Amino acid sequence: KPDILLACGPTPMLKALKILMAEYDIPAYGSVEERMGCGMGGCAVCACKTKDGYKKACVEGPVFPLSEVVFE
Repeated sequence: KPDILLACGPTPMLKALKILMAEYDIPAYGSVEERMGCGMGGCAVCACKTKDGYKKACVEGPVFPLSEVVFE
């Protein structure tokens, strides 16, 4: 059993990994693929929905714990 999972890839894959890792109680982190407009947090194009509200991937990420990311 791995201690942690680190992943990058398309949103459907990260969503599936979130579900799978929750079943096995393994912490997982993913680099979300959000479009970044300015790269400095000014335009908010890269907003990623989390349990704590939206976070800007360019300045607060792009790596987030998958358990916190809300995939719709």
